[in-house]
Amino acid sequence: MADSLFEDILGMLGQKGVDEVARKAGTDTQQTQAASAAAVAALLKGLANNAGSQQGAADLLEALKRDHWNFDAHQAPAQIQKSDPSLTANILGHIFGKKQEKVERQLGKATGVGQGNMGKILASLAPVVLGMLANRSKQGNVQSGPDLSKWIGQQTTQMKESHKDLGFLESMLASDHDGDVEIGDFAGVIGKFMGGSN
Repeated sequence: MADSLFEDILGMLGQKGVDEVARKAGTDTQQTQAASAAAVAALLKGLANNAGSQQGAADLLEALKRDHWNFDAHQAPAQIQKSDPSLTANILGHIFGKKQEKVERQLGKATGVGQGNMGKILASLAPVVLGMLANRSKQGNVQSGPDLSKWIGQQTTQMKESHKDLGFLESMLASDHDGDVEIGDFAGVIGKFMGGSN
């Protein structure tokens, strides 16, 4: 089975990307590896949820084509270096809506970086995740909202099936779930795709 978009993003980030995220957030590298894996997974699931409606998928595709269609995947660490989390934080509101504070708090606690730093990590990685989503959509000749909805849904399903420890995202981001959820360990996820990457 080909790598999912989740795996592609983690592999593309590598150690250089993680180091840049750590520098932006002021966190140590080991914690930032786990937090980055969690952030990428949560961002993808949030985007998939948004694309679950016809209008949401159309709006997302329009934003990808307008702002991210020419994203260069090989320049991801440089993109993170140039990004300003204070300017990209509003993207998180569009992706997570009223769940944003909950995502930051729970992932921050689970990975040890804290809520505030998790917000910075999510904000640093959001443009990269959107850029990679645009890059792969362009390669896959995604031309319509329904195409995008189907494709990103397949990607998040593959992510969940390959990494059972990410199953908590379904409950965390469910519109009818307001309480905290049990979060597992991300070590198995990050070890394969980030450990020793350059």
